[in-house]
Amino acid sequence: MRAFLWLPQWQPFFWGQLMPLLRYIATRELYDAAGRTEGEQVTHAFNVTRLDWSFKQVGARATSLSGVVESIGHRDEHIWMVETQPYDAVEMNKWRELAASCAAGEVLLCDFSDVEGGRERQFYARLREGSFKEVRHAHYWFKASFELVEV
Repeated sequence: MRAFLWLPQWQPFFWGQLMPLLRYIATRELYDAAGRTEGEQVTHAFNVTRLDWSFKQVGARATSLSGVVESIGHRDEHIWMVETQPYDAVEMNKWRELAASCAAGEVLLCDFSDVEGGRERQFYARLREGSFKEVRHAHYWFKASFELVEV
């Protein structure tokens, strides 16, 4: 006989799941219910359904007529693609505060050490311009996805 744990489709469950943390300075679209003031440091813990890492080298590449390729590397980018678990309208204001407060290149402190496959230590990152998206998941639920670039 097998025991089944039933959970709604939108809520994956992991035994012993720990949450990643984002720490930032709230500057715009302040979450009123928390009574925040401008310039206050905020720590936001959340559940993820996606936490992927990628690497991109930014530079210039030229190919001669003979086929020889010359590459000049300017920098390496370590990119984290994050997607949250669905949340309700109350949480939506917290995510909008984070997106607005970090939209102009402000730095966040990220701690993904508790997530399987996350970094072992805290690191600083910036929200990639134009990457924050909020979508309706079900009638009353929302999901946020965004990209963080390590600095």
